[in-house]
Amino acid sequence: MIGVIGILIAFVFLFYFSIKGLNLTYLSLIACVIIMVTNGMPIVSTISDVVMSGVGTQAASLLLIYLLGGILGALFVNSGAATSIASGLLNLFGKNASVQRRQMIGLIVAFVIGAVLTYCGIDNFSVIFTMMAIVSSLMRETNIPRRYPPVLLIAPTAVGALMPGSLYIASLVASQVLGVRSTAGFVPGLIVTIFVAAASLFYLRRLINKDTAAGKGWTEPECNGPQAAVESKEKLPNPIVACLPLVAVIVCYNLIGMEAFAAIAIGVIFAVVLFFPYLDSSKSYTGSNRFFAKCYGVVDSLNEGVGNAGIPAIMLISFGLASCIQGAPAYEIITSFFTGVSLPAALSLALVSTVLVGASCGPAGMMIAAALAADAFIPAGAITAGAAFRILVTTATVFDTLPCFPGPATIFQLTGIKMKDGYGPVGMTTLLFTAIAVVIVTVLFILFPGL
Repeated sequence: MIGVIGILIAFVFLFYFSIKGLNLTYLSLIACVIIMVTNGMPIVSTISDVVMSGVGTQAASLLLIYLLGGILGALFVNSGAATSIASGLLNLFGKNASVQRRQMIGLIVAFVIGAVLTYCGIDNFSVIFTMMAIVSSLMRETNIPRRYPPVLLIAPTAVGALMPGSLYIASLVASQVLGVRSTAGFVPGLIVTIFVAAASLFYLRRLINKDTAAGKGWTEPECNGPQAAVESKEKLPNPIVACLPLVAVIVCYNLIGMEAFAAIAIGVIFAVVLFFPYLDSSKSYTGSNRFFAKCYGVVDSLNEGVGNAGIPAIMLISFGLASCIQGAPAYEIITSFFTGVSLPAALSLALVSTVLVGASCGPAGMMIAAALAADAFIPAGAITAGAAFRILVTTATVFDTLPCFPGPATIFQLTGIKMKDGYGPVGMTTLLFTAIAVVIVTVLFILFPGL
């Protein structure tokens, strides 16, 4: 029981100090030490053999995803491909439209692009930087009021994460632990994806219409951060051509069955080839030869993509917390407790995963829940691997956008929007609507276990 209490203390410690702004990477290591001490585990050997082994296992499968996803996102920004897609969709569906209809189309375009980028394995941080100029441009062109950039940067990533077949990190982690493809639980996954997307768009449309009727509209940001960036390239890729790298990723992963990193690598190759004429160097090359300027433009995108991948790659160490808990003697007590509770397995798994994701400030908690499912629920026949996977992925979208967490805090800082002004829409779309999605998917698997 002391070991169980130690695990609880570790989660409280992690949650409290993450709220205070401390970095999750070293907080996770300190939390591991708390667990080791209270469980009587040798510190040095446990760190080297258990914690870092767990980090290495995740790094082996996720590091290339972070790296290639960051590069793909940088190529889309620097070539103007992301802006081309946004402008093409807005002009196609919003030309000569009324103000309200054009604003709705702008919302849909932002959701589609953000969701697809997340779906194709571009990490959330890279998606944010990729989408920053796009969202500003869409809001400017449709006169959406200034307080909405944060929700348009965060909410689409939740939709992309929920979509069956997503290369979102939490989806890949759960599929690895449970041994299923990320298309598992397809029908419930599709239902909750449609629900969250539709509910978010309907809610945001009502808010924006209300603000517009009150005379509010887009205003230029006072600071000169990334949120003020506007694509100024004179020549952009054709919108259809700009979509091809993303189509290649989806086809390679979901239809051909390639490994996730290989599918994203194919997308990067497509992007380099197709976007090469639009990649002018403004950093590495100062000569006049246009071909070399394009080559250095590719180099700039590669360097920028690696830099964007650095933050999530460093945070891989937080996965060591899950390995530490699984290796602790108290883990058996925790497993016995959750499997012994007289609740449907789907409900038990949804509750424990939601709580653990929130307490661990990230997907490490979901990894622990996935291990519980693999060790206890699935072998006992209480739930199928596909159902467990879909429940875990859905719960991973609930508590990862609390205002105290690094992601939302970074977005509000970058956009220059005060938390009190912009968090309401974020909370509704990424906390309330995703929590309802968890209820929907759990009930579906209780009523129809074979879905």
